Amino acid sequence: MRLLPRGIRLRITLCLLALLVVVQVGAFMVIRHLGSQAGFERTDRQLETVRDSVEAALSARQASLVRAAGALAASPALREAARTGNARRVQALLQTEGARAHADLVGFVSADGNLALTVTRGAIANKAFPGSLALSARDRPVVGTFADAAGVPHLIAVARAPGNSPGHRIAVGLALDERLAASLGWAHGIEVSVATRERQDWRIAWTTGGDDLEAVTEAVTAALAPGLGDVLQLLRPRTHGLQQIELPPGDSKSAIVLRQPIGELERSVEPLQTAFALVTGGGMLVFMIGSALISASITRPIRELAAAAHRVRSGDGKASFTLSRRDEIGELAASLEHMRQGMTAREQEVSRLAYSDTLTGLANRACFAATLERTVADASASRDAGDAHFAVLLMDLDRFKWVNDTLGHECGDQVLAQVADRLRDALPGAPTIARLGGDEFAIVVRSAEGRADDIVARISRGLESPITLAGQTVDVSASIGIAHFPEHGRTPSELMRHADVAMYAAKRQGVPSSVYDPGFDTSREHHLSLLSELRNALDRPELRLLYQPKISLREAPVVAAEVLMRWEHPTRGLVTPDDFIPFAEKTGFIREMTQWLLQRAIRQAAVWRRQGREVELSINISARDLIDQQLPQRIASLLTLESLPPRLLCLEVTESALIEDPDRAADTLQAVRKLGVQVAVDDYGSGFSSLTYLKRLSVTELKIDKSFVAGMTSNAHDSAIVRSTIELGHSLGLSVTAEGVETEDQLTLLEQMGCDKVQGFLFSPGVSRERFEATMTSGPAGATPALPTAPFEAAALAEAVHDAPAIERRSGHGRPARRARMSGR
Repeated sequence: MRLLPRGIRLRITLCLLALLVVVQVGAFMVIRHLGSQAGFERTDRQLETVRDSVEAALSARQASLVRAAGALAASPALREAARTGNARRVQALLQTEGARAHADLVGFVSADGNLALTVTRGAIANKAFPGSLALSARDRPVVGTFADAAGVPHLIAVARAPGNSPGHRIAVGLALDERLAASLGWAHGIEVSVATRERQDWRIAWTTGGDDLEAVTEAVTAALAPGLGDVLQLLRPRTHGLQQIELPPGDSKSAIVLRQPIGELERSVEPLQTAFALVTGGGMLVFMIGSALISASITRPIRELAAAAHRVRSGDGKASFTLSRRDEIGELAASLEHMRQGMTAREQEVSRLAYSDTLTGLANRACFAATLERTVADASASRDAGDAHFAVLLMDLDRFKWVNDTLGHECGDQVLAQVADRLRDALPGAPTIARLGGDEFAIVVRSAEGRADDIVARISRGLESPITLAGQTVDVSASIGIAHFPEHGRTPSELMRHADVAMYAAKRQGVPSSVYDPGFDTSREHHLSLLSELRNALDRPELRLLYQPKISLREAPVVAAEVLMRWEHPTRGLVTPDDFIPFAEKTGFIREMTQWLLQRAIRQAAVWRRQGREVELSINISARDLIDQQLPQRIASLLTLESLPPRLLCLEVTESALIEDPDRAADTLQAVRKLGVQVAVDDYGSGFSSLTYLKRLSVTELKIDKSFVAGMTSNAHDSAIVRSTIELGHSLGLSVTAEGVETEDQLTLLEQMGCDKVQGFLFSPGVSRERFEATMTSGPAGATPALPTAPFEAAALAEAVHDAPAIERRSGHGRPARRARMSGR
């Protein structure tokens, strides 16, 4: 339950007002208490004065009674009347002396008690007053308080006639009633009561307190004989001041009680209390107005700050917390303003980082996606034919990975930054340029900004001049894919996908740019379908191994072969290696294929060894295998499992595979060599920096590329390259193998140059395991396989067709790329 209102202004006003009320009520109570206390003290002083006066008057009356009683008891006339028993004479004397002493009561009792008279205010009774009998007769008078038959207390003085023998007794009394109070002239407003004690209770004989005798009795009783309930009664606020005068004891205990209402004195301070109440009321009104103004001065700027915060929350970047105040609220406003400025700056920085590329300063992928989505929406809603068409260009740098691997990533970043600058210079103004990631850029070209082919030409001209980094010159070129809206897609995802397809088509064709064609998708879907089916081919009998013999030209021949892979698709027939190996390498599935090939090749070599034939098998591995740090461990496990000596396994790698990650490739090959496995450099002479890698890598064999072997009989340069390669290998202690030997003249020259091993169609294509075993069994164990001197028989010819000269894939630079050696030549 909410006890206070929501508004801080009203809260401040009510809280301050409550504090004022508490203070004023406290002050009022203090003033009232002080007034009451002053009334108590004044009442007590006045009652004490009256008590002293009454006590003095009673003492004087008591002394007068004693004198009168003594004088009357010693009167000769009374003694004579008493001796003679003259009742009339006694009565007259009593009346005369009582009037003279102003006594309310005069009594006589003879010595023998036979005569007793009592005169009470003119009334005569033939009996003794109780006090005259109760008090003992002594030589001097005795005083006591006794009540008459009506219950009125009297102050009685009793005297005995002088003499040796007991004489008569005289009682002179004064009634303690209203007439006595009036005769004493007590102060006005003081309540007088005479109380007598009967047994354990007090009784009010008479009082000037009015008709409420019960209340007077209760108050007098509480004062004269307080019990537990009376003590609790005394804890209540005092209403009367009280003083008591004890009377001489007689037949009962008596006292005179003086009471004065304090209210009579409190009324004397009522004007002060009234004035204070008026001042308090006026002060509260003024305080309410002042507190309302003060709270308004506090809450108004707070409301302004809250409104500014609401605008900031709603995205209003221009909202300000500035207030022209120099107090704490002004400091708060200044702090909020600084915070807002900091938040705005951070939001701008976050927005810049979220929608711009930090390396190049171009738009990033998220920004480009949003721009492309808006452009598609605008073009779809436009009725202007010019605005309803635009193009998406997707650009990828050629050979950029080589720049990163050769010159380092820092130089690669510099290349990207300079390419971005050249794109901005070539396409100033309108076109949206973005870096999507890596070396991939995207551009949106609207119809008003020019034709897409013109944009491509401007980009190509901008990239013509080489880039110089760290003292080295880097040639930069790009492949660009183009997709048009709405011809090639009506959604951002379709346009980007089709531009990507066109870009890879440009890379395959070796042209600067390519416009999307639906036929590209058919080819791409074909490759993707093959890749999906290839994953299942490992578990099916669709992949088979072929063995192409490596013939030793030395005196101590060693039986060796290169393991080749073929895919016999159940519906597509023979699938060429160029159709599935590149995609397997790109997706990383090539590692699973390599593992599958290693298992079967090592198992087969172990089987032949147990049969008494030691055959060195060569297996091609890809660039992805070279950066796999677990490859040496897996090879060691397979060799141990099959108990095959490591020297009977050779891994063939190409120079182009080595340059993708030279450091990790070198570490992998060194670990392989430590196992004792042979390492051969395949297609030697067709790659980059051959001598550098020979120096760094622990290789055991060089395989001369077939392009040099094919031209060595007709081209002196090719012949010189082959000769120098053989001599270089031998000087480094390496074995040299010539690939692609197809004629006797090539074989003769290779023998003359000192080549160690040869392989090619002159001897045998890749053949099945059974065919290879049949070739080995044609001579004694450990001998060189017999060279075919006649045309192949039909089965061998069919296998030769399967292993027809491999299709050499050429890069965009015109250099021959590595062939898919895992799948043969």
